[in-house]
Amino acid sequence: AGRESLLRRIPEPAFSDRHQGVLILGESHLPGRPAWQVPSRALGDTIYRNAVAFLDALRDATGRSGTVGPGAVSELLHQDWVRLRGATFVSRAIGGRIEAELENAARVLAGQDLTIHASHGDFGYGNILVDEKSGEVTGVIDWDTARIADFPGIDRVNLEIQLRRSTSATGSLSDAMHAVWSSGSTRAALGGPGTESRIRALFGLAVCRYVLRSFSYPALYREEEEQFERALASLGRIGPCGSES
Repeated sequence: AGRESLLRRIPEPAFSDRHQGVLILGESHLPGRPAWQVPSRALGDTIYRNAVAFLDALRDATGRSGTVGPGAVSELLHQDWVRLRGATFVSRAIGGRIEAELENAARVLAGQDLTIHASHGDFGYGNILVDEKSGEVTGVIDWDTARIADFPGIDRVNLEIQLRRSTSATGSLSDAMHAVWSSGSTRAALGGPGTESRIRALFGLAVCRYVLRSFSYPALYREEEEQFERALASLGRIGPCGSES
C-alpha cells in the first residue's frame, strides 16, 4: 500500500525532447498546487512534515543498505564529475571548491555502511504539489534530475536550503547552508549515527549538488555566482573537511 501511494504521487513520463541543448521532459498531469503558492501561515508545518514524509517513503521503497565500495562510490559520483568538467564557464574558485568536495566524498564514503536510495535531485516547494486545503502532498514533479541510486540525505539538504533561503530577508545561501548544517534532524537524514567525517562528506556533496544543478542553466549560474562562491568558501571551513567544528 505504501509503494502504491508513493507511485500515485509520481508522474508518468510522457515524452522527452531537446531544444537548443536543453532537455525537455513531459509528464502526466497530477492534481494540486505548487507548495510555494499555498499560504504557509495555516499549513506551513503540515506541508513541511508531509514533504519530509514523502522523502522517507521514497527512501523506504527504494533503499538498500550495506557497505559501499570504492567502485560504487565512483559510479555514484560520476555524473557530478561530468557536469563539473563540462561547465567551462564556471569560475576557478567555484570549480576548485567543488572538486575538493567531490574528492573528499570519494575518499570518506568508500567502505562506509550507507542506505543507497532513489533521489529526486531538485526536491523543493517548486516541485511539490499539495492540496491547498489539507496540505497533503498530491504529487512531486520535474524528475529530470532524478537518480535511481544516490547517497542518503541529498534531497533533504536541498529542501532545507531552499526553505531557509525563501524565508530569509537576504536569501543568503551561505547563511541557509550553516543553518541546515546545525540542524539535528537534517544531519540525521544524512545517514543517521556515524562519524562526523561521513556526515560532513555527505553534506558537502549535497551543497555541491545544489550548485551543480545551475550548471545546466548558465544564466542562472551567473546570477547566483557570487552566492555560490561565498557559500562554497564557507563550506570548506565546516567540520572535518576544514577547520571549524
